[in-house]
Amino acid sequence: MQKRKDFSILILLCIILLCILALLYLYNDNKNSNIKNEKNNYYLLDDYSRFFTVNSCVYKYFSYLSNRNTVNLLSILDKNYISENDINHENIYDKTLDLNTYYSFTSKKMYYRKLDDGFIEYYVYGYSEPESINLDNNRDYYYFKVVFDEINSTFTIAPINSDLFKEVSNE
Repeated sequence: MQKRKDFSILILLCIILLCILALLYLYNDNKNSNIKNEKNNYYLLDDYSRFFTVNSCVYKYFSYLSNRNTVNLLSILDKNYISENDINHENIYDKTLDLNTYYSFTSKKMYYRKLDDGFIEYYVYGYSEPESINLDNNRDYYYFKVVFDEINSTFTIAPINSDLFKEVSNE
């Protein structure tokens, strides 16, 4: 009877030891993955409400382009993007997209990071297509950086290249 009791205690200790080792392994694995995220500070956006809010910012950009609303378009373009590309009222459609019909935009993937003073920077990947049944529904893929001011509920937008998006997403 004593052997059976000792054997049961030994089995119980082995199970407890295995559980502790498994927990330590999982803890270290999560710790290493968090270091990867902290390295680039960008996270995949999984908040649907925020996802559609940012998508509507890019949609507004396409709307201003389609309507040729130069004043509003200049007001939402990122100031650094404007200065780096020498954009003004006269050449804005030469330096951006010159759309001849209405286009919609659908985001496929977004990454974000929080900046100082209530700003969040989003990197957006998605496609646009004409909003007309008479046109071919060819999709064009685009990448954008949207900086959202949470305090004032304003945003700026800048087209980016795919390499920058891939760097952010680690793809």
